[in-house]
Amino acid sequence: MDKDNDHQLWITAQIALVETLLADYQGGHRKACYTLADGSHVDETAQVIGQPQSDIARLRSSGSVR
Repeated sequence: MDKDNDHQLWITAQIALVETLLADYQGGHRKACYTLADGSHVDETAQVIGQPQSDIARLRSSGSVR
């Protein structure tokens, strides 16, 4: 396997991994919730969803992967 093909396969695998993570957050299977010392609950799931979306776009632009 040549180096370019290996790189393409690696990027494709990374995109699939991040898309799966994103689907978990969007589907409600994974949440970014925690409790502060004062007992209040914080849900940052909506903010966290933005990062995988950004990562997918960056990975797609780093090579000719769709």
